[in-house]
Amino acid sequence: MELEPRISQILFILLEANRPIGIDEIATQLSISRRTLYRELKNISPILNHWQLELETVSGKGVCLKGSEEERRTLLEQIQHSDAFDPKNRKARQTVLSALLLQQTEPKKSFYFASVLQVSESTVNNDLQDLVPWFREYGLEILKRPGYGIYPEGKETDFRRTCLRWAHENQEFDFAERIRQHHKSEVFHLLDSKMFYQIMDILLEFQQNFKFSITEGFFIILLMYLTIACHRMSGGHYLKSADVHWQTEEALRQDPPLVGLLEQLEHTFGLHITREEADAIQIYLKGAKPRYLDKEIDFLQDDNDLASLIREMLDCFEPNVRFYLEHDSDFFPALAAHLKPALVRFQHNIQVDNPLLQEVKDNYPELYQKAVYAGEIIKKRLGYNVPENEIGLLAVHFGGALFRYHHTCKMRRQVSVGVVCSSGIGISRLLTAQLQNAFDEKIKLSIYGESFQDIGATHVDFIITTFSLDVCGKRVLQVHPILTDSDIEHIHQYISFYALQPDQPNEQRDTPPQILTDSINQMLTIGRDAKLLLSRFAIHHVSSDTQFNALVRFFGMQFGQTPIDQEQIYQDILKRERICTQIVPEYNLAFLHARTAGTKEPGFLIAYPDGNTFTDPYLQGCTVAIGMVMPQTEKQNEVLEAISDMLFSQDDFLNAILNREQSKIHSLLQELMKEYLKNHIPNIF
Repeated sequence: MELEPRISQILFILLEANRPIGIDEIATQLSISRRTLYRELKNISPILNHWQLELETVSGKGVCLKGSEEERRTLLEQIQHSDAFDPKNRKARQTVLSALLLQQTEPKKSFYFASVLQVSESTVNNDLQDLVPWFREYGLEILKRPGYGIYPEGKETDFRRTCLRWAHENQEFDFAERIRQHHKSEVFHLLDSKMFYQIMDILLEFQQNFKFSITEGFFIILLMYLTIACHRMSGGHYLKSADVHWQTEEALRQDPPLVGLLEQLEHTFGLHITREEADAIQIYLKGAKPRYLDKEIDFLQDDNDLASLIREMLDCFEPNVRFYLEHDSDFFPALAAHLKPALVRFQHNIQVDNPLLQEVKDNYPELYQKAVYAGEIIKKRLGYNVPENEIGLLAVHFGGALFRYHHTCKMRRQVSVGVVCSSGIGISRLLTAQLQNAFDEKIKLSIYGESFQDIGATHVDFIITTFSLDVCGKRVLQVHPILTDSDIEHIHQYISFYALQPDQPNEQRDTPPQILTDSINQMLTIGRDAKLLLSRFAIHHVSSDTQFNALVRFFGMQFGQTPIDQEQIYQDILKRERICTQIVPEYNLAFLHARTAGTKEPGFLIAYPDGNTFTDPYLQGCTVAIGMVMPQTEKQNEVLEAISDMLFSQDDFLNAILNREQSKIHSLLQELMKEYLKNHIPNIF
């Protein structure tokens, strides 16, 4: 079986080793990248079957060949006696030849290439024939004209793209180290090494002058492109027209870092940089990945499209994790900072290296698939293809954020939740009961009525309400009066997020202990309100065809002492209804309540239709209407709040009301009120 040169070299190293050998060690010996080595290893398994050998990965140590000694010896002998084992093998020679063709700025004869490669002209011609498909893949044709020479022909953009692709494919894993030490590299078959190091000095000074700090990998990409571009321009090969100078373009002159770089390149190499060349260099500058996240730069400022894109990319995560990532103070800005230049790279097909790609795919397949999903979103939204190496970089970003999430996923503290209703009773108490049942000890609930305007100064993590509410400095979640599955999920996300955050210090000072007279007055107020409410509680029957407004008017007449008071109560209940409906069809009841100046005493009434239900469509088939009012002058209405709690937390009480068990309603109301007073009054002292 005939073996490819590089496959032969890899197998030779594996066969000679008497132990598992690391990927980095093999790549070093062959002067190839880890990515290239992984690609070659994929092709080895079918070949090994011929010799009944197997490639085995030993965790933490590397790879080795598994099989009989006889088969190993047979394969080793074949490799040692094959032409492919020659260091000057055909594939390596053709790689150098392709680089020489791309580096030239004018045609050269086959004799020149034969002399450099130390082979015959016939061998060069055969190699050129083999290289034709590779050049065509990038839009170039190898032309041979007698008496003139050999050269690749095509658009200048294709020349640049092919040069970068060659450098990317043949870049050794220690290339950066060689550059730092000014050691010769195989990549310099393609690049003008003198120009390369001159431009490197320019870029280092450029970074210092303009605080332009980018990762080492992107520094090398920018360095390679500028070397290729300047080399091509010095030979008279420009992108499009060579007539229009970059300084004629106002937008380019408004970019100080770009101007500084262009002027230095022109001065050093005596170049006339055109507008198109400057545009291309600017694209590479914008596509460079920053070395670190500058906290002072807001990459999302006035860029709602980028924020929207990131949020859609996060849809591949579970809701709890997605919520955490979206609000992670490190992840969201960091991903925005990564994507800003990455989108430039995607748009202009700028390739990057990612030595961790294979490790990410092998060790974190689920994470990689989430990054693939993110790439599909970018393709759908913007039409850009996201290369595999870039997918791997996205996976690394996701992985870092998930590590922080899982590292802190245990609930650290109880979450403080504010529930806001305009009156502080009714729907807010219904929500409280549902929240307590759903989340129990994970949350600490506080109820707010009309004083919700001051909630910004209170110690709650976030607010839940049934109506639109804007509170400065607080996150507000609007839900349905009867929580839906979606509401529960959203609330759970909020609770999960805030439970991970440090507890906010309560800056409010502790109030001084109440003096005895204050406690006595509070007890007397509660006792008075309980007595009034129990003595005036009544159950009424009204016509089934009573319209909503008429029903509100009826409650106003029952609670108000004068026509003016009755009108005030009527208007206040309607005002409360406009904020958020008080019709609760899931419970078959209308809970019409308000804090109002139309009464000086708390009130609690029940009204039943004389038929099975109210016929007004607005009342949505309700079988009972409950009316409740509280004086506007009192800061607290603890008795009414207690009844609201009992209504939605005590099933017996609510069922008795819905089933029209009038005697049981009276009995339970008195029993529940007695229990409330017994438990609450001792807490006053």
